[in-house]
Amino acid sequence: MLAYLLKRLLLAAATMFAILLVSYLLLRLAPGDPTKTGVLGQDAGGSLASDRTQLGVNEALRKKLHLDKPIHEGFIIWLQAALHGDFGTSATVEPGRPVTEVIMSRLPVTLRLNLLAILLTYLLAIPIGIAAAWKPDSLFDRSSAVTMFMLYSLPVIWVGLVPHAAALRGLLCAAGDLSGVCRIRRNRPLHQRQHD
Repeated sequence: MLAYLLKRLLLAAATMFAILLVSYLLLRLAPGDPTKTGVLGQDAGGSLASDRTQLGVNEALRKKLHLDKPIHEGFIIWLQAALHGDFGTSATVEPGRPVTEVIMSRLPVTLRLNLLAILLTYLLAIPIGIAAAWKPDSLFDRSSAVTMFMLYSLPVIWVGLVPHAAALRGLLCAAGDLSGVCRIRRNRPLHQRQHD
């Protein structure tokens, strides 16, 4: 058991390293200068004076992001900062705010949705699995297997988001086409009461 856990931890560390390496290489090896794209630097087009000012801003940004160093040196500096929790400042989501703060501000909602998805998965999977095992090779067994494989292919966050949205809207009226059906089912008794 300990050997298995150690193997999984090493695999997770190698996967994380590969993700960090690919992320860094995508920034460095992409065509063009990332400081001139308007994503990392501001596009100030126009006069010659603004072009000279923009060149100074771009050069300062290149030094700040260590883009002026060779790729391997820049990656080591970036990796050390990332391992200490410093992912830099956001350029697009909330410009100028530290990325760690942006992540932490969104983490509670992400955790809540993932926990809801996991809870829903177990609340559905265990009873359905028991019922399917009770009558093997039945229509219910086969249809539940197909349905569960389809649900398994959906992103976890989506599986958590749909019931969350449904709970906010009331019963299952948030599920697109079902909203019309829910309105009809809700309005029919009201319509019948009015005629009585």
